Amino acid sequence: MTNKSLFRIMEKCCIANNEIWYVNVLLNGLFKVDIRTGKAFYIGTVDKEETYLRKAYSGIVKYGEYLYMIPYNAAAIGIYHISTGQFAKIAIPETTTEKFCEAILLENKIYLLPYKARGFYCFDIRGKRLTKINKLKNVEISVASSVEKDGKIWFAEDGGHSLYCYDPIKEKFRDIHLDKTKGCFSSVGKVENKIIVTAIDKALAFSFDLQTEEIAYFDFEEYSEAEGLRNYYIAEQEGKALLVRTGSNDCVEIDIRNGRIREKYFLPTSLDMYGKIYKSELGMVMLPTIKDKAFRFLDGHTVFLDDKKAVLDWAQRNNFHWKDCAPMPDCGVEKLVEIISCKEFKNEERKESFKNSIYEILKG
Repeated sequence: MTNKSLFRIMEKCCIANNEIWYVNVLLNGLFKVDIRTGKAFYIGTVDKEETYLRKAYSGIVKYGEYLYMIPYNAAAIGIYHISTGQFAKIAIPETTTEKFCEAILLENKIYLLPYKARGFYCFDIRGKRLTKINKLKNVEISVASSVEKDGKIWFAEDGGHSLYCYDPIKEKFRDIHLDKTKGCFSSVGKVENKIIVTAIDKALAFSFDLQTEEIAYFDFEEYSEAEGLRNYYIAEQEGKALLVRTGSNDCVEIDIRNGRIREKYFLPTSLDMYGKIYKSELGMVMLPTIKDKAFRFLDGHTVFLDDKKAVLDWAQRNNFHWKDCAPMPDCGVEKLVEIISCKEFKNEERKESFKNSIYEILKG
């Protein structure tokens, strides 16, 4: 994510009771937002984690009253108890950055899928035990996306030519070869009895039938206006695969039963930045981005994200101070980013990066 305009505020979230719990991509902290009003709130930051660490976590998994934050650049699994408001963490035997990009919850276990970590892990929530999955110890890949279907974990890698499946009950692993692409995938999803995969190097989607094991290909190049990499999010809508591309106004609907493909414009075509699609109690919704700070619902209505107070609460509670102004939302963005910190940054580049992150959030 080198282009600042492509920054997502929230990535893989947890939605419950019209609230989205999310870890801010730009600032290290746990937040929540009411998608009926768009008001966001800062909850806290895991103890002894760098407060200015960018993309500390790649997502959140909810189990009962607990939220589990999946470490990307953070040093441990972060845990938050919703009722008590207490934070905790579970150490992991990985020292690399960009550790885990995906996580799947199956019953009482969280499966951590590696990006640059040295293996696949399973965290037993009840037993509070983290173990490496021996069956996958020789599978050295960077997972791009994953989905759970019928108790099995389906995932594709950042580079390669395969769709993978792991059955944790039978401890079986299989590799399903996909051709017609250079081997880069952006998303994995599920629609009825099929697993859907999108390529990142061309406007191409694959479906794998779980009953017949047939592979079908859907070329929608004629519906894709933009060139370059194609990072599509997949959502299921009434038996159809809905593909929304970030960084453009591409939106394609594929009927997997008859192969029919059509363009679908349910949002203003002037918007050129869509976030990930999630299913909420209010309907299918696309998450806000830095460039488009709004929840866009597929039924047409919009709720704008208001996270300025949340970001300022984050700054105050983490002992960051603002120069020549009170910490209020209307005090001027340019002044707000002139940080006088009581903490030391490791270098000036980190400090500038942090200032730019706050500026991007507050300038909205």
